[in-house]
Amino acid sequence: GTVSRSASQLADAIEGLGSGISTSVDRDGFGAGATVLARHFAEAAGVLCEAVSLPAFAEGEFERVRAESLADISEARDNHFRRAMLRLVPLLFPGHPYGRPVGGTEETLSQLSPQSTGRWHASRFHSDRLFVCVTGDTPADTVAGVLEDALARRPRAASPTGTRPDPLPPGGSVEEELERKGQSTVAVGVRGPRMGTRESAAMLVLSSAVIMMGGRLWRALRERPPYAYSVRATPAAFRESGALVGYVTTQPGGEEAAARTLITELSRVAEEGLSVEELERGRRYLAGMLEISMQQSAARAASYVLAEVAGVGYEHVDRLPAMVRGITEDDIVKVARRYLTAEDEPATAILRG
Repeated sequence: GTVSRSASQLADAIEGLGSGISTSVDRDGFGAGATVLARHFAEAAGVLCEAVSLPAFAEGEFERVRAESLADISEARDNHFRRAMLRLVPLLFPGHPYGRPVGGTEETLSQLSPQSTGRWHASRFHSDRLFVCVTGDTPADTVAGVLEDALARRPRAASPTGTRPDPLPPGGSVEEELERKGQSTVAVGVRGPRMGTRESAAMLVLSSAVIMMGGRLWRALRERPPYAYSVRATPAAFRESGALVGYVTTQPGGEEAAARTLITELSRVAEEGLSVEELERGRRYLAGMLEISMQQSAARAASYVLAEVAGVGYEHVDRLPAMVRGITEDDIVKVARRYLTAEDEPATAILRG
């Protein structure tokens, strides 16, 4: 709810326009959005701005959301991928906020209150830190006027002070026994380039090439021992840094072999590069997926805002497919030699089933 509407009244207002409010929280920022017909833009923008700028943090609603967040943490323990990431990410970004779980912990959630959350919100939500993106059929001058009116009631707040510490070198390992037996999970991570750079685009192409069906990770881990059940390579790029995570599910007893193979195959890229076929397949597939993902207005808006928050500008989103198609073998080797052959050992998480 907000200072002038209850949660049910707020829901009625946005649902009456055939929409709902979606929220997002990531390692560089937080936000909310809605998708409506163009003729409902002004009304929807008013409701959305009210929800994010003038929240009430009512006690009952606050406790309900806290319970949902605690349930999500519990659910993450039953999801092998999410559980492995919770163990791995602190090893990738030690001493840095990026290493903290975005959804919090039982301890941090238990310490929150409506009052402390309200103070935190007041210190973060103000115009100097706000990015707004509208995609679709509404003229820019209309958008500006509606937003100025909708946000005018929000008092200006001081920007929080302080800077983030630089992350320490990644590394270390963690092992954990799973209660449910029959399948183990291995995650290996290395630090990667920050968002918006040519290095970041090269890392995207590299991960796409090695994980595709028939790619080197597929062949090394699924067609040969340890005969893994699934294999993936997931790159992530943020405002200040990035990472590449290799993830394998395998039968118990194959955990060490899976970790060694992941590390060996990624290191080979630094030594040998990619083949002409690997590079071309990786570029073509990734560029196509990026363009397909941008067909929906909501996806474009979210991507543009994230790019602004990351400091690279919304234009980066539209340039990225062409940047991907222009990645060369030299780009791949450079990014692999910088990040995949680091002196520090990769961070490793093993969940034994």
